[in-house]
Amino acid sequence: MTTRSKDGMARFLVGFSHRIVAGRGRMHAHDGMEVVFHAAGEGAGRAADGSAFRFFSGSVSLYGAGLPHAQDNTRAGQDFCLVLHRGGMAAAPEFGRIQNVGLLVDDCLRQEILSLAATRIVHDAREQRICDLRVTAVLLTLLELRRRPGPEKGDRCDAALAAAQAYIQAHFDAIGSVAEVAAHVGLSPDYLRHRFRLRFGVSPRDSLLRARLDHARDLLRHTSLPQKAIAVQCGFGNIRYFNTRFKHHTGMTPGSCRLVGDHGRRP
Repeated sequence: MTTRSKDGMARFLVGFSHRIVAGRGRMHAHDGMEVVFHAAGEGAGRAADGSAFRFFSGSVSLYGAGLPHAQDNTRAGQDFCLVLHRGGMAAAPEFGRIQNVGLLVDDCLRQEILSLAATRIVHDAREQRICDLRVTAVLLTLLELRRRPGPEKGDRCDAALAAAQAYIQAHFDAIGSVAEVAAHVGLSPDYLRHRFRLRFGVSPRDSLLRARLDHARDLLRHTSLPQKAIAVQCGFGNIRYFNTRFKHHTGMTPGSCRLVGDHGRRP
């Protein structure tokens, strides 16, 4: 079986997936270009020529054919990989080096990469033709994403971060995890944590905790609800944890806060 397409399409070589562990990776190379979907985990990709980039959970990285490269993972996870020849898209300069295309928000494209990674090796000409068509479509879509103007990407990310902050403020009492916030705005949890901290100076988790504690302080000062009821209403299932976090956040205990409120006894 030949390894290069004769009609300009990309040529599917192999698909695979593997778990990644935290730590420094070893240099390796493939005969074809490698497309890596980081389903979980984060870290940095680097090449023998000195180029490097950061990657996050939910993003896609590209490694040029024959280019020695490695991944240094700061968080364990799982990668889904495709190795292919670029065919008629060989002239696209984006595909000759290492880079991170960015967050993959298109669920159809994500599922297609996962499906191709599970295909592994094809065994007949018909299946090869189908896989070639599919990886060609994947590459064309990734090329479009890569060439999309930067400001548009930034605008979409800013909008997603603003939506995440608004969602936290509106639903702090019911949110179960940062992953829930990330799913609501269409970002991966790791990517949301990274960009949220850069934008707002705090993590999504800390922002959620602050929203809960600020509301608890208002309830303590302006209502006569029992402290345990306030803790539950603000999303705290454990009263001891609520008391500890409240004192750390405000510098006083919930009881002391109530004494200066409208419905408490005043000293």
